[in-house]
Amino acid sequence: MDSQISDEEFQRLQTHLLELKTDNYALAEEKRRHQQLIHDLTKRVEELEKQLSVAKTVNKIN
Repeated sequence: MDSQISDEEFQRLQTHLLELKTDNYALAEEKRRHQQLIHDLTKRVEELEKQLSVAKTVNKIN
């Protein structure tokens, strides 16, 4: 059984592999940015909830 591939087919596979690796790298970077954004927004929500709680407390006193 002949399991060799042509040089052309090998080059095509190499090119496709490189494209997939490039796409994977870009997606990993995008995921990292989105995770950081989620973290930052979660912290911001926590800060705003604390401010709201303080404002509600102040309004109850007045």
